[in-house]
Amino acid sequence: MAIGNSLVTTLYLGREPTYNTFPCFLNIWVSSIGTPLWLTSVAGRFVRLAFLYHFSQAKLVAGSKGAQYIHVGPEKSNLSLEQYAESMVEDPQQFEVFKRFSQRDFSVENVLFFERIQKFRHHTSDIIGEGTLPTWVILEINSIYSIFFAADSEFVLNLEALTVREIRHRFQTGGICPDIFNRALNEIRTLIFRYTYARYVRLGQQGLAKTVL
Repeated sequence: MAIGNSLVTTLYLGREPTYNTFPCFLNIWVSSIGTPLWLTSVAGRFVRLAFLYHFSQAKLVAGSKGAQYIHVGPEKSNLSLEQYAESMVEDPQQFEVFKRFSQRDFSVENVLFFERIQKFRHHTSDIIGEGTLPTWVILEINSIYSIFFAADSEFVLNLEALTVREIRHRFQTGGICPDIFNRALNEIRTLIFRYTYARYVRLGQQGLAKTVL
Protein backbone atom coordinates (compact mmCIF):
# COMPACT_ATOMS: atom_id res chain seq x y z
CA MET A 1 0.00 0.00 0.00
CA ALA A 2 2.86 2.35 0.79
CA ILE A 3 4.26 1.82 -2.69
CA GLY A 4 0.96 2.48 -4.39
CA ASN A 5 0.30 5.62 -2.37
CA SER A 6 3.79 6.98 -2.97
CA LEU A 7 3.62 6.46 -6.71
CA VAL A 8 0.09 7.80 -7.09
CA THR A 9 0.98 10.88 -5.04
CA THR A 10 4.01 11.55 -7.21
CA LEU A 11 2.00 11.39 -10.40
CA TYR A 12 -0.95 13.33 -9.04
CA LEU A 13 1.23 16.25 -7.98
CA GLY A 14 2.72 16.39 -11.44
CA ARG A 15 6.25 15.62 -10.34
CA GLU A 16 7.71 13.45 -13.04
CA PRO A 17 9.85 10.73 -11.41
CA THR A 18 13.55 11.19 -12.01
CA TYR A 19 16.49 8.93 -11.38
CA ASN A 20 17.34 10.66 -8.12
CA THR A 21 13.83 10.59 -6.66
CA PHE A 22 13.38 6.82 -6.69
CA PRO A 23 16.33 5.28 -4.77
CA CYS A 24 15.05 5.97 -1.25
CA PHE A 25 11.46 4.97 -2.00
CA LEU A 26 12.39 1.71 -3.70
CA ASN A 27 15.09 0.71 -1.25
CA ILE A 28 12.76 1.22 1.67
CA TRP A 29 10.22 -1.05 0.01
CA VAL A 30 12.68 -3.81 -0.86
CA SER A 31 14.42 -3.67 2.51
CA SER A 32 11.12 -3.94 4.31
CA ILE A 33 10.68 -7.50 3.07
CA GLY A 34 14.06 -8.57 4.39
CA THR A 35 16.01 -8.59 1.13
CA PRO A 36 19.84 -8.60 1.47
CA LEU A 37 21.51 -5.23 1.04
CA TRP A 38 23.31 -6.14 -2.19
CA LEU A 39 20.07 -7.30 -3.80
CA THR A 40 18.34 -4.15 -2.61
CA SER A 41 20.89 -2.07 -4.49
CA VAL A 42 20.62 -4.12 -7.69
CA ALA A 43 16.83 -4.25 -7.61
CA GLY A 44 16.56 -0.56 -6.86
CA ARG A 45 18.86 0.34 -9.74
CA PHE A 46 17.01 -1.66 -12.39
CA VAL A 47 13.53 -0.70 -11.25
CA ARG A 48 14.51 2.99 -11.21
CA LEU A 49 15.83 2.68 -14.75
CA ALA A 50 12.64 0.88 -15.79
CA PHE A 51 10.52 3.75 -14.47
CA LEU A 52 12.71 6.31 -16.23
CA TYR A 53 12.49 4.35 -19.47
CA HIS A 54 8.70 4.25 -19.26
CA PHE A 55 8.29 7.96 -18.60
CA SER A 56 10.89 9.02 -21.16
CA GLN A 57 9.05 7.11 -23.89
CA ALA A 58 5.74 8.58 -22.82
CA LYS A 59 7.22 12.06 -23.05
CA LEU A 60 8.66 11.39 -26.49
CA VAL A 61 5.22 10.48 -27.82
CA ALA A 62 3.11 12.98 -25.92
CA GLY A 63 5.62 15.80 -25.90
CA SER A 64 5.18 18.92 -23.80
CA LYS A 65 4.31 22.52 -24.61
CA GLY A 66 7.24 24.44 -25.98
CA ALA A 67 9.46 21.35 -26.26
CA GLN A 68 8.18 19.47 -29.27
CA TYR A 69 10.47 17.60 -31.62
CA ILE A 70 11.65 19.92 -34.40
CA HIS A 71 14.10 18.99 -37.11
CA VAL A 72 14.99 20.21 -40.56
CA GLY A 73 16.99 17.42 -42.14
CA PRO A 74 20.37 17.91 -43.81
CA GLU A 75 18.78 16.98 -47.11
CA LYS A 76 17.26 20.48 -47.16
CA SER A 77 20.55 22.23 -46.55
CA ASN A 78 24.26 22.06 -47.19
CA LEU A 79 24.87 21.61 -43.47
CA SER A 80 26.22 18.26 -42.32
CA LEU A 81 24.54 16.07 -39.72
CA GLU A 82 27.16 17.07 -37.16
CA GLN A 83 26.53 20.76 -37.86
CA TYR A 84 22.84 20.22 -37.23
CA ALA A 85 23.73 18.43 -34.01
CA GLU A 86 25.86 21.41 -32.98
CA SER A 87 22.88 23.68 -33.57
CA MET A 88 20.59 21.36 -31.62
CA VAL A 89 22.73 21.31 -28.46
CA GLU A 90 22.72 25.12 -28.40
CA ASP A 91 18.93 25.13 -28.13
CA PRO A 92 17.96 24.29 -24.51
CA GLN A 93 14.50 23.00 -25.41
CA GLN A 94 15.67 20.81 -28.27
CA PHE A 95 18.58 19.49 -26.25
CA GLU A 96 16.19 18.51 -23.46
CA VAL A 97 14.09 16.51 -25.92
CA PHE A 98 17.25 14.91 -27.29
CA LYS A 99 18.34 14.03 -23.75
CA ARG A 100 15.04 12.25 -23.18
CA PHE A 101 15.55 10.35 -26.40
CA SER A 102 19.00 9.25 -25.21
CA GLN A 103 17.34 7.56 -22.23
CA ARG A 104 15.45 5.20 -24.49
CA ASP A 105 18.50 4.88 -26.73
CA PHE A 106 20.51 3.67 -23.71
CA SER A 107 23.13 6.36 -24.31
CA VAL A 108 22.03 8.89 -21.70
CA GLU A 109 25.40 8.73 -19.91
CA ASN A 110 27.07 10.20 -23.01
CA VAL A 111 24.64 13.09 -23.23
CA LEU A 112 24.82 13.80 -19.50
CA PHE A 113 28.62 13.83 -19.65
CA PHE A 114 28.60 16.13 -22.68
CA GLU A 115 26.22 18.52 -20.93
CA ARG A 116 28.22 18.49 -17.69
CA ILE A 117 31.53 19.16 -19.45
CA GLN A 118 30.09 21.96 -21.56
CA LYS A 119 28.92 23.73 -18.42
CA PHE A 120 32.23 23.05 -16.69
CA ARG A 121 34.23 24.46 -19.59
CA HIS A 122 32.04 27.55 -19.67
CA HIS A 123 32.66 28.26 -15.98
CA THR A 124 36.40 27.54 -16.18
CA SER A 125 37.14 29.33 -19.45
CA ASP A 126 39.22 31.95 -17.65
CA ILE A 127 41.38 29.40 -15.79
CA ILE A 128 44.68 28.77 -17.57
CA GLY A 129 47.46 26.28 -16.89
CA GLU A 130 47.95 23.79 -14.09
CA GLY A 131 48.53 26.23 -11.24
CA THR A 132 46.60 26.17 -8.01
CA LEU A 133 42.98 25.50 -8.90
CA PRO A 134 40.04 26.94 -6.98
CA THR A 135 38.49 24.46 -4.56
CA TRP A 136 35.21 24.39 -6.45
CA VAL A 137 37.00 23.39 -9.67
CA ILE A 138 38.75 20.48 -7.94
CA LEU A 139 35.47 19.36 -6.39
CA GLU A 140 33.70 19.51 -9.75
CA ILE A 141 36.45 17.53 -11.48
CA ASN A 142 36.27 14.87 -8.78
CA SER A 143 32.49 14.78 -9.03
CA ILE A 144 32.62 14.28 -12.80
CA TYR A 145 35.18 11.52 -12.35
CA SER A 146 33.11 9.68 -9.74
CA ILE A 147 29.97 9.83 -11.89
CA PHE A 148 31.38 8.93 -15.30
CA PHE A 149 34.71 7.15 -14.75
CA ALA A 150 34.57 5.24 -11.48
CA ALA A 151 34.32 1.50 -12.16
CA ASP A 152 31.19 1.12 -10.00
CA SER A 153 29.38 4.14 -11.42
CA GLU A 154 25.91 3.70 -12.91
CA PHE A 155 26.78 6.18 -15.66
CA VAL A 156 30.28 4.95 -16.49
CA LEU A 157 31.27 5.90 -20.03
CA ASN A 158 32.20 3.37 -22.69
CA LEU A 159 35.50 4.89 -23.83
CA GLU A 160 38.69 3.59 -25.36
CA ALA A 161 40.83 1.87 -22.75
CA LEU A 162 43.74 4.23 -23.41
CA THR A 163 41.59 7.26 -22.67
CA VAL A 164 40.35 5.83 -19.39
CA ARG A 165 43.86 4.82 -18.31
CA GLU A 166 45.19 8.29 -19.08
CA ILE A 167 42.53 10.02 -17.00
CA ARG A 168 42.90 7.62 -14.08
CA HIS A 169 46.67 8.00 -14.19
CA ARG A 170 46.39 11.78 -14.03
CA PHE A 171 44.14 11.48 -11.00
CA GLN A 172 46.57 9.12 -9.29
CA THR A 173 49.59 11.33 -9.99
CA GLY A 174 47.95 14.64 -9.20
CA GLY A 175 47.87 15.84 -12.81
CA ILE A 176 44.43 17.38 -12.46
CA CYS A 177 43.64 20.43 -14.57
CA PRO A 178 40.55 21.85 -16.32
CA ASP A 179 41.34 20.06 -19.61
CA ILE A 180 41.66 16.60 -18.04
CA PHE A 181 38.48 15.36 -19.74
CA ASN A 182 39.15 16.81 -23.21
CA ARG A 183 40.10 13.50 -24.81
CA ALA A 184 37.04 11.80 -23.36
CA LEU A 185 34.85 14.67 -24.55
CA ASN A 186 36.11 14.29 -28.12
CA GLU A 187 35.21 10.60 -28.10
CA ILE A 188 31.79 11.18 -26.58
CA ARG A 189 31.11 14.02 -28.99
CA THR A 190 31.72 11.65 -31.90
CA LEU A 191 29.44 8.99 -30.41
CA ILE A 192 26.65 11.50 -29.86
CA PHE A 193 26.80 13.38 -33.14
CA ARG A 194 27.45 10.45 -35.47
CA TYR A 195 25.33 7.77 -33.85
CA THR A 196 22.84 8.92 -31.20
CA TYR A 197 21.84 12.05 -33.11
CA ALA A 198 21.58 10.08 -36.36
CA ARG A 199 19.10 7.71 -34.71
CA TYR A 200 17.26 10.71 -33.26
CA VAL A 201 16.89 12.19 -36.74
CA ARG A 202 15.63 8.91 -38.19
CA LEU A 203 13.02 8.72 -35.44
CA GLY A 204 11.85 12.23 -36.27
CA GLN A 205 11.64 11.43 -39.98
CA GLN A 206 9.56 8.34 -39.31
CA GLY A 207 7.20 10.33 -37.13
CA LEU A 208 6.97 9.90 -33.38
CA ALA A 209 3.31 9.00 -33.62
CA LYS A 210 4.20 5.88 -35.63
CA THR A 211 7.00 4.74 -33.32
CA VAL A 212 6.37 1.39 -31.69
CA LEU A 213 7.07 1.72 -27.98
